[in-house]
Amino acid sequence: MSNVYQKSCVVANAYGDAQAVVAVSNYRGVSVRVHGGPTLYKSRPDGFWDVVNMHTCLDANILPGTTRACFGPTTHLPGKSIYSLGEVQYNGDTTWKWTTSPIGYVYP
Repeated sequence: MSNVYQKSCVVANAYGDAQAVVAVSNYRGVSVRVHGGPTLYKSRPDGFWDVVNMHTCLDANILPGTTRACFGPTTHLPGKSIYSLGEVQYNGDTTWKWTTSPIGYVYP
């Protein structure tokens, strides 16, 4: 959707906790209906990734010129590589739009 942007990131603290975040900004001249949220992944020793949690917290109209963020639950993951995937649907469309964050590391 033109003039609507979404970003994903991971927020981590110094205590080994992390949470996935997805933010949607509306630069259109009209409201946009959104539905979705972030999924947090952690690394496994074999090089694959496990889903830590999935969270749906965006289900609203975003007014023109505003941004809405959705924070997943805080999870204790010291010593893990992590990333987030943001999944959002717009205006009732059943197609998901995805964004991923860079891979980060949660320090123990």
